[in-house]
Amino acid sequence: MERPRFKLIPGQCWVFVGKKGSGKTYVAIQMAGLYKRLRPTPFSILVSPNASGDPTWNELVAQWRGRRKNPFMNKHFTRLTTDVKEYLEGICDQQEDSENKQPYLIILDDLQSDHTINQTSILNPVKRMVDSSRHYQTTLMMIYQGVSKILPTMIVNADVIVSKKLSGVESERFRKMFLEDYTKEEFRRVRRQAFIEDYDNLVVDRSNLLHLRLWRNFSIPIKVKEET
Repeated sequence: MERPRFKLIPGQCWVFVGKKGSGKTYVAIQMAGLYKRLRPTPFSILVSPNASGDPTWNELVAQWRGRRKNPFMNKHFTRLTTDVKEYLEGICDQQEDSENKQPYLIILDDLQSDHTINQTSILNPVKRMVDSSRHYQTTLMMIYQGVSKILPTMIVNADVIVSKKLSGVESERFRKMFLEDYTKEEFRRVRRQAFIEDYDNLVVDRSNLLHLRLWRNFSIPIKVKEET
């Protein structure tokens, strides 16, 4: 995959969505690898129940093995337990008060069965991180198998949304969430341009407040309507 044409900035929020086996985790790993090359290097945290036995993650670990000063994942948790939430909440408090913030990269993979992640209780560091990601210098990547599982605050705050080919129902949900200014017909044209080969990506770049950008695989612009 080519490097994205838009600028990677610490504190961005990312959504990756696609059915099991579509390659979304692989794409997330590639983009996380680019963030790990930024300076200062972000401290990386993975919350995933499946990473230990996932061949994609295992391949990644093998590639980074031996880099003790800069491992790909500094911490790995299998569930978003109370202890993990308290740990993430501590990061929020630390970043809130710090003048020289340590950048973080946090990946939450396959947590749709964890209903607590959508609760608006006081101890919800994930929502807090999404809402204040730039201020906290915390890059957050969330990986989903279904559009309906996406954290509501991510719908508003996600800077980049990466979609694999979705079913008709899921595609319509995706359009309403992230591209509601596009009609159904316009979005069909977007999908035809985006998903030409297996494992292609539709990338919605909202990192620039002035212009929405659509890309196929991060590098090929998708043009459906003229910019105003």
